[in-house]
Amino acid sequence: MRRGLMLAALIGLAGLIVVGCAPTVDELTGLPPISQHRSAVPPPQGAPPPPGYQPPPGAYQPPPGYQPPPGTYQPPATASAPGRILADTTVNVAPGGGGAGLQFSVFPGNRRVRVLLQALSPGMMPYGHLSHPRGERYFPTVNTAQGGANDATTILPYQGQYTLTVFDSTNRGGRVRVRVLLLGR
Repeated sequence: MRRGLMLAALIGLAGLIVVGCAPTVDELTGLPPISQHRSAVPPPQGAPPPPGYQPPPGAYQPPPGYQPPPGTYQPPATASAPGRILADTTVNVAPGGGGAGLQFSVFPGNRRVRVLLQALSPGMMPYGHLSHPRGERYFPTVNTAQGGANDATTILPYQGQYTLTVFDSTNRGGRVRVRVLLLGR
């Protein structure tokens, strides 16, 4: 009997310690723990709120006047947004007929893309060779380059990874900025 009373006293003491150590405010939200809310269920529309009902906190709002540092924020692209960037990089084309490659992926297939090549070295006329395991072709072609820029739009029929190899028709070589944009269907 004595052991039973001592065991009950220890269990009661442990319960008091656990309850006494329970947080009074959630560290992330600053609200009381859900177990302390009297009612977390919103009232039906048109009905008065039950006693103790607290509406959920609003979405995060940045402080008034806050602006991210220049050049650090870019909104995330969505799969259906026209103009989504698939590749945006600078490649270095070797002189004497060399090329520079980059890869990008398209999912699903039959997507319309725009390839823009801009020579960053004077006198270059960039063009590209586009390949996929199921097909390849020159794109954008050499005859579309003007004033160091080349720009073309096409539909990529297959889904998966494409490789774009950039060349310089003058064989001078140099740096070329490459952008591949997903335009939609």
